[in-house]
Amino acid sequence: MDQHSVIEKFKVIKKKQFYTITPMVLVVILLVVLLENPKFALFGLSRTVLYVVAFGGIFLGLIFSLKNWRCPACNGYLRKNVNPKFCPKCGIKLQEN
Repeated sequence: MDQHSVIEKFKVIKKKQFYTITPMVLVVILLVVLLENPKFALFGLSRTVLYVVAFGGIFLGLIFSLKNWRCPACNGYLRKNVNPKFCPKCGIKLQEN
């Protein structure tokens, strides 16, 4: 795989990761509101349903991230770095300067 195609594929991976993390942050905010305010209701749903939806959303987001956040060249996990310039496993350049 050439350098240009790795960089282009990484751009797609990074965009997908951003679109996954944003709703997960909203779900965490929902959980905080649920924990802090026992009378909180959303769309008339019970707290139990909201907890299940919230934890389910976080779980699915984490699973997606584990599958998505990988080097396009070697498939190595990119770890917790939110903006890696190089793959920690194979060292290939992931972004242009």
